[in-house]
Amino acid sequence: MDPFANLPIDPDTRIIANQSIEVEGRPARVQVWVWDGISAMSLIFLAEDVAGLDDDQLRGLAIASGLPEAASQFTFSRDSGDYCFVNFNFSYE
Repeated sequence: MDPFANLPIDPDTRIIANQSIEVEGRPARVQVWVWDGISAMSLIFLAEDVAGLDDDQLRGLAIASGLPEAASQFTFSRDSGDYCFVNFNFSYE
């Protein structure tokens, strides 16, 4: 069973790519998305797998994945129930 099968998706968000990966032994999902003229990437973890990590540690996991650009800004969302979102590589169109 896919632990990411029930990811919440904002109805106004268009998912461009969706791929399962592993980051330092943790299952994760990578999404590339567009919302309201903003494109970005999300690295999504199961909340229980990152429950004890702060923002800096989550940023470190994202960097370890090799996905964020060097100068990327990050945002974090832990209010999605079973998931923790690390967002980066923002581009404003």
